[in-house]
Amino acid sequence: MKMTIIAATAALSLAAPAVMAADPSSAAKPQQFEKWEVTCEKHAVAKVERCIVTQVQTLKAGGPKLIQVTIGRLGPQGEPVIVTALPLGIFIPGGATLKIEGMAPIPLTITQCTAVGCMAQAQLSDQTLATMSEAKRMVVSVQPVGAVQPLDINLQTEGMKAALAKLK
Repeated sequence: MKMTIIAATAALSLAAPAVMAADPSSAAKPQQFEKWEVTCEKHAVAKVERCIVTQVQTLKAGGPKLIQVTIGRLGPQGEPVIVTALPLGIFIPGGATLKIEGMAPIPLTITQCTAVGCMAQAQLSDQTLATMSEAKRMVVSVQPVGAVQPLDINLQTEGMKAALAKLK
């Protein structure tokens, strides 16, 4: 299972949001749900449609990426997974955490850092997805190198419920 998630992380880090092993002829135009984008493509081998939900935040319009969050049923049995592309300059041993209103913090495993940022991920449950879809506040928290306080990156929740409904 861990290798599948790592493979998904690598694929998501190298390209714009896309679904692994997709048939290019089946690519649909991404749908926008306020602050979230949904991309669905038909899986070439399994002949099923897979969707991912993505939010990208930049420091300023057209500026460097602050965070990219992608959620999809990327686990080997179709389990939901969250993959984040975090900014450089984080203290790796400090880790990363996903905080969802009404839930205990979820640790994100940092799997790799490249010249464009660090990848962190966690497997989610269907119950977590349900809680996320109703949450008014979600935060990814990281520890910057040399900082005493963690950096909290607020995810925008507008449109999340409708976007997550597309993950079948």
